[in-house]
Amino acid sequence: MLFTLIAICYYFQAFGTGVTFFKRLAVIGGVFIVTAISIGWLANAPLPFLHITSHSYTFSIGLTLVFILMIGHEIPAAFINLITRGTRQTKSLQHFLIITAFYVLNLILTYAQESGYLSWGLWTVNIFLLFTISAVLSIWGFVQRIYQYENTLSSESLAAYLILALSIIACSTLCLLMASANDNALEVLHDVILYSHLGYGIIFIFYVLANFGSMLSQNLQVYKVLYKPNVMFYTTFRIMGLIACVAFMLYDTSYRTLLDQLYASYYNSRGDLYYEIGADQTAESYYNKSILYRNQNHHAHYALASIQENRLDYLKKKAELAAICDSNPSEYAFINLSETFYETDGAFQALFLLNQAKKKFPTSGVINNALGVAFSRLNVADSALLSFQIARSDKKIRIAAETNLLAASAKFHVNYPADSLLKLVGTEKEGALANALALANMQQIPIENKFIANADTVWTPTRVTYLCNYFINQAATVDTSLVKQTIEIARKPINEYYREAVIVAAAQALYQQGKVKQAFDLTREMAFASGRGRYYALLGYWALEQNNPNIAATYFEIAKEKKVAGGLLHQALAHTEADSLPLAKPLWDSLARIKNNKDSAFVRTLVNVLNANSNAIHSFTDVEKYWYCRYKVHRDDSTRLFSIINTIANSEIKTKAILDAAKKWYQYDELEIAATYLNKIEQFPINKETGDELLIYRLLLLAQLDAETFNQQKITFDKQLISRFTNEVILLKTWQSEMNGADVTNNYQHLSQANTYFEDGLVAAATFFANDTTDRLKPYSILVSGLMARPNSIKLLKAHTRYASLIGFDNEASESLEKLRHLLQPRAFNQFVTENPDIFTVQD
Repeated sequence: MLFTLIAICYYFQAFGTGVTFFKRLAVIGGVFIVTAISIGWLANAPLPFLHITSHSYTFSIGLTLVFILMIGHEIPAAFINLITRGTRQTKSLQHFLIITAFYVLNLILTYAQESGYLSWGLWTVNIFLLFTISAVLSIWGFVQRIYQYENTLSSESLAAYLILALSIIACSTLCLLMASANDNALEVLHDVILYSHLGYGIIFIFYVLANFGSMLSQNLQVYKVLYKPNVMFYTTFRIMGLIACVAFMLYDTSYRTLLDQLYASYYNSRGDLYYEIGADQTAESYYNKSILYRNQNHHAHYALASIQENRLDYLKKKAELAAICDSNPSEYAFINLSETFYETDGAFQALFLLNQAKKKFPTSGVINNALGVAFSRLNVADSALLSFQIARSDKKIRIAAETNLLAASAKFHVNYPADSLLKLVGTEKEGALANALALANMQQIPIENKFIANADTVWTPTRVTYLCNYFINQAATVDTSLVKQTIEIARKPINEYYREAVIVAAAQALYQQGKVKQAFDLTREMAFASGRGRYYALLGYWALEQNNPNIAATYFEIAKEKKVAGGLLHQALAHTEADSLPLAKPLWDSLARIKNNKDSAFVRTLVNVLNANSNAIHSFTDVEKYWYCRYKVHRDDSTRLFSIINTIANSEIKTKAILDAAKKWYQYDELEIAATYLNKIEQFPINKETGDELLIYRLLLLAQLDAETFNQQKITFDKQLISRFTNEVILLKTWQSEMNGADVTNNYQHLSQANTYFEDGLVAAATFFANDTTDRLKPYSILVSGLMARPNSIKLLKAHTRYASLIGFDNEASESLEKLRHLLQPRAFNQFVTENPDIFTVQD
C-alpha cells in the first residue's frame, strides 16, 4: 500500500499536474478503501482494524499534539476578527484588552486550580470545550494566515483541507481516548490544551500590541493584516509561544511525567487490544507495564480488576480497585469495590467503604444511590430511603434513584399510600412505576395509571417487572386484548426467560375478570412446565375460591412437597372443606406440633373443633361454634345446626354460619331449603365481603324461584362486588335482559367458556343454546366441560342427564343418572325423576 501511494503521488507531482484536487482525493481514497476491504477479508488476526488503531496510537497522538499547539491562539485571534471587522468600530484597543483579559484570567484560574495552587471551587470553562471552539475557528484562522505558508501551500483551499484533516485526526483521537477511558492520555492532552491556550494566548496579545497596537487605537480593520506583521514576526510569535507553553508545563509538572503518562496510555491501548480478543495474559502484561510507568492509572487498574474477576480471584480484584480508590479515586471504582466486599466479606464492610466514598464525593448521586442499596440490604429502612431521596437530586442517577426509592418503600412496607408516593416522586418512568405498582399491590390498592405501551417485543427485566405488577394491580380493569397480546409476545422464543412470570401475571388478570378457565389453563401450563410450587399454590387458592376443595387439596399437596410456605396449612384446610376429615385431622395435628407457627392460634382452634364432641360445644367461643357448624354438623341436621347457631352472640358470625349452611343446600340444588335458611338471617352483615356474598345468593335464588319478582328488581352493583362475583353478576343481568327481550347471546357465550366451575352459568348457557337446533352438540359440550372440572356437581349432572337423553345419548344419560342415585338422597333423587316424566320412569 505504501509503495502504491508513493507511486500515485509521484505521478501526480511529475506527470499529472493538471489533475484536480478532488480527483486526486478520490484516487487515494479508493486505494484506502480497497486496502481496508482486503484487510477485512484476508487478515488472519482477529479484529484487524483494532490492531491498526492500536499501532497508529503514537502517530495520532503526535499529530493531535501538533494540532493543539497550532490552534492555541485562535480564540484571541477571533476576538480581533470580531472587534475590527466592522466599519464604525470604536475603542477597539480597549475592547480587545478587556475581552482578552477576562479570557486569560479564566485560563490562569483554571491553571491554578488544576495545578492545586487554588482550591476555591470557582467555575471555569471546560478545557475540551476550548479545544472544540479553537478547532472550529482554526479552519478560518489557518486560511487567514496562508500568507505565512505561501511557499508550501499554493491556495486557500489546500490550506483549508490540511487544517480540516488535522482537526479530524485530533478529534477522532480524543473521541477514541474518551470512549476507551484512557485517562493518562486524556490528562496529557487536557494539560497540553491548557498550556497551549495560556502560552500562545498570552504571547498573541503581545504580538497584536507590538504589531497593531497603534492601528487598534485608531479603530482600523486589523483583521485584514493580522498575519502580516512588521515588528514582531509570526515565526517569533510561534517560538515564544512554544517557550511559554513549556514554561507553564515545567511550573506545573515535569516533562518526564508527561512522557510516562504517554507511555502508560500506549501500553493501555495495547492491553485493550489483547483484552478485547480474549488474550487475558498478554493484556495483563501490558497493563502491568503501563502501571510501571504510571501507578496513578485508573484504566489499567480497572482492567486488571476485570481480568481478576473473570478468574474469580476476588482478592486480587480488591487489591486493584483499592489501588484506584487510594490514588486516583472514582465513584464507580468505589461502588465496584463495595460490591466485591459485599460478595466476599459481607454487607457491613461494603457500607463502611461507601461511607468513605461519600466523604470524597459528598454530592455524588451515584454514591448516595449505592449507599441506599447497602442500607436496604441491611434492612435499615430510614437510612436507605433517605439516601435514595438525596440521590434523586442528581440528574445523572435520578431515574435509578426513584426506582430504588419506590422499591425500598415496597420492601419495607411503607404505610404511605403508593399512589400518593408516586405523585410525590413525580416520575413516569417504567422502572419507578413498576416498583410503585409493587408497593400498591402489597397495600392492595389500585393505582390510576395509564399503561406504558412499548412496541419492542424484546423484553428487559424492567419491562417484565412493570407488566407483571401492572396486570396484578389493574386486574379488574386491564383490557383483555392487551392481556392477549402480551401473552403472545411472552411465547416468543426470545422472551422464554420471562415467559412464566408474565403469563402467570396475565392469568391473574384474566381470573379477576371472570375468565377463570383460561386463567387455570395458563397457570397450570406454567406450573407443569416449570414445576414451581408457588404456581400450584395459586391454583389451589383459586380452586378453593371456586368451591372445589378436592382439586385444591391436590394442588396444595404438590405445593407442600415443593416447600411452599403455607402449603401444609392450606392442604389441611382444603381437605376439611371437602368433608374429608380423616385426611384433614392428621395434617392439623402436624401443624399443631410446629413451633413458632404464625398461624398457631387458628390451628389450635381447628384442632379443638375437629376433635371435640357434642358435649364440649357449650364451652366454645363464637368463632369455635362457627367452625364447628361449618365442618362438624351435617347438612341434613338442621335442628342441631340452629340450636348451636342460636347460642352465637356475635350477629356477624351468626349470619356467616347461616349463609354457609344455605350455600351447602344451594350446591345440593335444594333451592327452597337454601332460601328458607337465608330468610332466617335477621340482620344484614356489616362486613362488606359477607354482605356481597349474601346479596348474590339471594338474587340467584330469587331469579330461579320467582322470576317475575326478580325481573321487577332494579339491581345495581358496586365495583368491588362486580370484581369478586364477575360471572354471577353477568348471569343475573343476562336473566333480566332475557326476560326483557334483549339479545343475550354474547353473554351466554361468555358464560359457556369463562368458568367451568360456575355451575349456574354453564347450565344457563346450555339451556339457552339448546334452543339452537343447528348445533345440538354445543350445549352438551358445555355441560361436559363443567363435569370435567366438577364431576360430582348435582346441578351439572341433572342438566347433563336431561340433555343427553334428549339428544339420544342414552348411555351417557344413564351414567349421569346412576351417579345422581349415589349422590342424592332417595327423596331428592325420586323428586328429580318425577319432575322429568317424559324422560325417566320412577325408580325406587
